[in-house]
Amino acid sequence: MASSIQSAGEILTFDSEIREWHAFNNMMPPKPDVFYVIGEVLVGNPGVDVELCGAMDLNEEICTLELLLTQRAGNWPQEVIWKQVRHDRIYREGQVYYNKVVVMNDDKELFDLTPQPIC
Repeated sequence: MASSIQSAGEILTFDSEIREWHAFNNMMPPKPDVFYVIGEVLVGNPGVDVELCGAMDLNEEICTLELLLTQRAGNWPQEVIWKQVRHDRIYREGQVYYNKVVVMNDDKELFDLTPQPIC
């Protein structure tokens, strides 16, 4: 298995596969209610960190998230693996529940999801 030395903090462009993406509005007692998104991204080596960052929500019912892939420094085997990523938010009292999630990368929409309620 080949390996290569990677430079720290290199932001990678998303050009990969995704699978098993889900979004939920968890309204089960006790309060507070929680929103979360979970999924998997195929990356080129174990040194790639995958993160979902909250972007500016221009519409209170739509959650916009940025999918970031960052290469950690080091000598990583060039082994393609699936990495799980998750984003959680606690709803403020009286906040409107999200009815759509948009996942973006580099100002491009990758896909959208409809959050499922957990009651």
